[in-house]
Amino acid sequence: MIRYRIARFVAAILFLTIALPATADACAVCFGDVDAPAAKGAKMAVLMLMGITGAVLSGFAGFFLNLRRRAREFSERQAGLKVKQGA
Repeated sequence: MIRYRIARFVAAILFLTIALPATADACAVCFGDVDAPAAKGAKMAVLMLMGITGAVLSGFAGFFLNLRRRAREFSERQAGLKVKQGA
């Protein structure tokens, strides 16, 4: 039932976008002067968001690389203990 409502809503939005293309125009920043302060602000906002996203993803990657390194060290220590106990 919910999927049907969502599909109907999406279909209605698509129909209205096709039927009324004037309302689907881009914002004034996209159509306006490229050197306008609003356009420069939008560009800087996009760069800032990309930078923050890259920093967060780099943090996740570093965290998992650190976990892999620590797991390897732990495994090597466990193997060393087994060798000493078996001797």
